[in-house]
Amino acid sequence: MRSMKSFYIVMCVFGLILPWYQLIMWISENGLNFYSFVDEIFLNRITLAGWTDLMLTAIIIVAFILYDRIRSGVKYFYIPIICTFFIGASFGLPLYLYMRERRLNE
Repeated sequence: MRSMKSFYIVMCVFGLILPWYQLIMWISENGLNFYSFVDEIFLNRITLAGWTDLMLTAIIIVAFILYDRIRSGVKYFYIPIICTFFIGASFGLPLYLYMRERRLNE
């Protein structure tokens, strides 16, 4: 289904640009200060809830990919896993779904 593949690619673009824009803006204001970054994660319960949700989502994405890759036969399944942790869950999941859609349409 071409429309879903296109949708997944568009979501990859948004999943790359939108979160990383915010990160780049934060780095431009604070520099590469790891301790300040961690302090802001634990700033209040709302930010901590967001980070907890994000980490659990990343774990669920990895579990899904590892389970689904056997059934769907997606090659290079490890690329979306790496992207999930180094770019973001909003990039890794649509990337895997795109790869899965391509494989199922072969």
